[in-house]
Amino acid sequence: MTADGTSVQVPDSHDNRAHYGLPATQPAVDAPPHSRALLPRIHVMALAEHKAHTIRHVALERPPTYPAGTLARELCRSLKEGHLLLADEGFLDPAAQAVARANGTDLLWRIHPTSISHDIAHLPDGSRLCVLHENPRKVRVIQPSPPAHEDGWNPTLLTTTVLDHQAAPAADLTALSQPHWRLRSSLATIGPGTPQVLRSRWPEGVEQEIWGHLLVQHAIHTLLYV
Repeated sequence: MTADGTSVQVPDSHDNRAHYGLPATQPAVDAPPHSRALLPRIHVMALAEHKAHTIRHVALERPPTYPAGTLARELCRSLKEGHLLLADEGFLDPAAQAVARANGTDLLWRIHPTSISHDIAHLPDGSRLCVLHENPRKVRVIQPSPPAHEDGWNPTLLTTTVLDHQAAPAADLTALSQPHWRLRSSLATIGPGTPQVLRSRWPEGVEQEIWGHLLVQHAIHTLLYV
């Protein structure tokens, strides 16, 4: 399974602004007038099958006071034993990781090298067992090989809760992590423009429109994969 999140702009109506708030980031002073407008945004996080990209679960951020990590924890509750979840650095907070692990799900995500507290052991496949600063649980870290044409390449590290290097060799996990699904790209293929802006001027309509887009995306990828 793979997870990704994005935010979608919605019309700046009174109802939408009251429900979703406005982005904290201010536009540049010298930005073109048409790009200086601050629009409310709805945050969407989705869980999909890694190869087919068919969506299995979606979490929507409703009021702007939603605590950080709430969407990730909601998605992780739908994971099952035997699943492997691929996610980017910063997607999974420790609480979300705990929810996933309680369901029997293993994780594969990216971290910055500074996230590692210390090494425990080096394994025959080139990976190593480590402990991260933010989580005392033991994890396995994989250093992807740099492309031959790039000097000074300093990638993020792959981290996984699959500790058995024989069951899941480092090379297999590295290859699996390459074709990462992007929710933003999936929405853009069926959206009305770039950047995508929804049309509904009230929150109930916004969520209905989001679900409509996601249903179409799910149907398209189901047909492409069969």
